[in-house]
Amino acid sequence: MVDNRILRSTTALVGGVSLLFNMLVGAAQAASSTGEAAVAEQAGPLSPDQKIALLRQKVKYVFVIFAENESFDHYFGAFPGANGLFTAPAGETPANKTESFTQKYLDANLKPATISPFLMPQAVVDANRRVTPIYPADEITVDHNHQGMANSLDVDPSTGVAANDRYAMDQEGLTTDGSGAIVKPNGAPPTSITLAQKQKAETDLGHIDCDTIPFMWAWAKNFVLFDNFRQTIVGPSTPNAIAIIAGQSGETQWALHNDQGATVAYANPAFPNPAGASYGSKVTPNASNAFVPVVSDPGPFPGSALDHNTNKPPYNFDAKAANPTLNLTFASLPLSFMGHDIDSIIKNDPDPRADLLDVQQDITEISSKNPTVSWGWYQQGFNANDAEDPYEPQGTGTPNPTNAPGLYTGYVLHHNAPQYFGYLADNPEVVQTNLHGAKDFFDAMEKRTLPDSGGVFYLRGGYNNNEGLAPVDPTPAIQHAFLGNDDHPAYSDQQISEAFAAKAIDDIVNSPYWSQSAIIITYDETDGFYDHVSPHRRSALADGSQLAAGPRIPTLLISPYAAAGTISHQYSEHGSVIKFIDELYGLIPLASLPEETRGRELGKATLGQANLGPSDEPGNELGDLTEAFDYDILAGRKPPVAGSLATFTPEQINALPHLATVDYSPNGYTNGACAAIGVLPTDFPSLEAYKAGQPIDPYPSDVNPRPTQSPGIPTSGAWTP
Repeated sequence: MVDNRILRSTTALVGGVSLLFNMLVGAAQAASSTGEAAVAEQAGPLSPDQKIALLRQKVKYVFVIFAENESFDHYFGAFPGANGLFTAPAGETPANKTESFTQKYLDANLKPATISPFLMPQAVVDANRRVTPIYPADEITVDHNHQGMANSLDVDPSTGVAANDRYAMDQEGLTTDGSGAIVKPNGAPPTSITLAQKQKAETDLGHIDCDTIPFMWAWAKNFVLFDNFRQTIVGPSTPNAIAIIAGQSGETQWALHNDQGATVAYANPAFPNPAGASYGSKVTPNASNAFVPVVSDPGPFPGSALDHNTNKPPYNFDAKAANPTLNLTFASLPLSFMGHDIDSIIKNDPDPRADLLDVQQDITEISSKNPTVSWGWYQQGFNANDAEDPYEPQGTGTPNPTNAPGLYTGYVLHHNAPQYFGYLADNPEVVQTNLHGAKDFFDAMEKRTLPDSGGVFYLRGGYNNNEGLAPVDPTPAIQHAFLGNDDHPAYSDQQISEAFAAKAIDDIVNSPYWSQSAIIITYDETDGFYDHVSPHRRSALADGSQLAAGPRIPTLLISPYAAAGTISHQYSEHGSVIKFIDELYGLIPLASLPEETRGRELGKATLGQANLGPSDEPGNELGDLTEAFDYDILAGRKPPVAGSLATFTPEQINALPHLATVDYSPNGYTNGACAAIGVLPTDFPSLEAYKAGQPIDPYPSDVNPRPTQSPGIPTSGAWTP
C-alpha cells in the first residue's frame, strides 16, 4: 500500500482561488465489535493498516461503473486544479508547456499543418452568420489499436518516455521517419489526405467540458477526481476490460506458455530475448487471434465456434466466432472471489483440464485463505432483459439483417471481461449467478436484492439504452447510430452515457447500500484521444512497443466517505481498483498467488521482463485508492458526504442536453451547463468570457466532431449535422 498521499482540494479552485493541500491525517476511534484491530487516537497520520481497518468497518459494497474510450485531457483537460491542458499542480507540467501541445499533420493539399488542443464547441457560426449546432456529445472514434496508440505515444525505447507528438498525424495513417519527415508507416511519402482525415486529426486534439458532460464534472467537483490514473495496456477495449479484473491481459500465460505468444504482427526477432524463449506464436495462420497477451479486440474463446461445451454464453455479431482469442487461464478477481466456496463452484466447470490449467495451486491458496465475496458483472444486452438495438451493426442505418433486431444486439461482446475466462463463462453456475444484463442491476437496486454481506458489482453499457433516450441531433442517421450508453465514440452519446451512470448512482444513493458504498467510475482506455502525460513503461511486446502501461483515463470516486472536493495525483491504474478490493475484502493479491508468482518469475527469466503479470503487486508504484477517503468521516468525527451531491432528478437525467440553457452565448460556443454546476473551465479567463463563448483555445475553421458520419464543414453554411 502506498502511504503519505497528498490530495489537492478543488472546492476553492472552481471559484478561481488558489489550491489548498489536505493531508489525510487524524485520529481514529477504537474499532467496533466486528473484530477489526483497534485504531487508537493519535496525533499523526494513520498507517495503511489503520486506514483499511476503518474502511472495512464502513464500506461493504464496491460499485464499478466501467465506461469506454476517453482520455483524461479529452474529458477533464480544463478541470480546475487537475494536471491538464492549461494548468497543473506544483511539480507537474500542463500540456501547453510541452512540445506535444503543437501537433504536426498534413492538410488536404499535403501541406504541413499544426493543431493544438481546442474546446469542441456546442455550435459554430457559419458563413451565413447563423449559429449552427454541431452536437459534440456525438463524436467520431479515433485510432486506438495497439499500433496506432504506440505511434501516437512515440515512446523513446532508451528512456521509456513518450513524446506524445503523433496523435494528429496518426489519424491520417501517418508517422515520422528518422529525419522527422511525415511518411506512411512503410516510409513512403503520402499521396493524398481527405478532408475527413484532416478533420479526424483535429478532432483527436479537441476536448470537451462541463457543457457536454456536466454530470461528470459535477461529480468531479463534489467528490474525488483522479488525474494520474492510467489504462493498463497500450491498446483497445478488450485487453483493458480484462485488466480491470486481472491487472493484466495475459502476460503470465505468455510467460508460462511461450508458444502462445504474440503473432508476427507484434514480434521482432531483433528484440532482446535473453534466454532463447520464443516470442512468436506457433499457431497458424498468422492472422489468428489465438495469442497472449491480448492486445486487440478479438472475441472470447467461451461461446465461440471453437468452444464445444454444451452450454455456452452469448456471442454477438461484432466478433468472429471462428477466430477467437485463446481461452484465458490465469487468475482473476472473480476466481479470488470464490474464496472458501471455490471447490464447489469449479465442480461445475465442464472442461476443468483446459480451463483451470494455470490456476491449480492458486485454487488451493484461495480456498484456504480468501473469504467468499459476492460479485456481479452487469452489461447492456447480455440477456433478453435489455432492449434490442435495431440499428446494429453500425453504419447500416437499417435494421440488422441477421438479428432484425434480435437478442444481444445491444451487447458489445468484446467488452465483457469475464467471458474471456473459460473457468467463468463456460461454468453454468457462474453464468447464472454472476453474469447479467444491465437492467438486472437496476432491478436489484429497486428490489434490494444485493446480498447483505456486500460485494463487488461492475456495470457496463453497450450499443443501446433501456430508457429510450436518443441524441439531441435531429438527423435520423445520427439518432440511430448514437443510441449507446457506454461512452464509446461512434455509437454512444456522451449525455446518454452520463445519464446511464447518473441513474445508477441515483439508485444507489436512494438504497440502503449507499451508507456502506464506494462507487468508482473509470474507463477502459483513451480511444486514442490526446493526452499530454507520458505513460510509465512496465513491459513491452516482442517488437519493442510498449505493452504496459498506457495513457491517462478519467476516474472518479463517489462515496459518503470520500475526501470530497479533492483531486488525487497518486499514480494509479486498473490494478489500483484491484488493490483496493484486495485490501478491503482481505484477498490475496493476484500477483502473490502461486501460479502468478511462477509466471512472473518465468517472465523475468525467459522473456527478460521483470514486471509482467498482475499489477496489484504489493509495494509497487500503483496506489490503492485509499487516499480518496476522508478518515475523519470514517472515524465518526465528521458527518458523511451528502448523497444529494451525487444525484440529479429524473427530469434532469432524461432531458437532453443536460442542464443547458437555450441561446446562452451569442455565438453558441457555450450552453450554460458549466455555470449551472458552478465550475469555470481553465480555458476561460473569466465568467464573462464563458458567457460570451470566448475560450482561449478556439476551434479550427473546419471543425467537425463526426467527419465520417456527418461529412462536410459545419462553418460552410451548407452542412447537415
